[in-house]
Formats: sequence, C-alpha cells, structure tokens
Amino acid sequence: DGHFSKPIDFDVMEKELSEYNYFIRVHQSYIVNMMYVRKISSYHILLKNGVDIGVPKKRYREVKKAILEFKAKL
Repeated sequence: DGHFSKPIDFDVMEKELSEYNYFIRVHQSYIVNMMYVRKISSYHILLKNGVDIGVPKKRYREVKKAILEFKAKL
C-alpha cells in the first residue's frame, strides 16, 4: 500500500521533547502535552479531546504533581 512505519523509540522522543516544558511521559507508551490535560484523577488523565490515558501507580504521584504545577503557572 506504499506506507512504511518505523518503531518509535519513546526514550529518544522524550529526550527530544525535554526542551519544551509542557510535555511529560505519563506511561511507557504515552507522552502528553500538558496544555491538553483536562483532568487527572484516579490513575487516569483525561485530555481535552476526550482521550482517557491510564497512569501507572508508580508514576501517578510524580505525573500528577508535574501537571498541577504546570497548570498553576498558566
């Protein structure tokens, strides 16, 4: 069909996005733009477009803190 895909190395992508202070890795497979987070609660992030992303328990406290601090600066 003419389409090619290449596996994404999230560690590389996370490093490239680190210069922007509004991206956070919330899961092994998700990097989120914090400007689009509508809500974070009960180990889930709800994005403004309605997408719900689960956050692992071991990352939840760190992710929630980062998002709340980011939102407080807006």
